[in-house]
Order: sequence, then C-alpha cells, then structure tokens
Amino acid sequence: MLWMVKIEVLTDQKSE
Repeated sequence: MLWMVKIEVLTDQKSE
C-alpha cells in the first residue's frame, strides 16, 4: 500500500 511505503520512508528518515 502507498501509505505503508510512506510510513517506511518516514521511519527511515527519522532513524537518520
């Protein structure tokens, strides 16, 4: 799902 991908990207950015 698109929202799932968006959440993953957001989490990846936050991890940085």
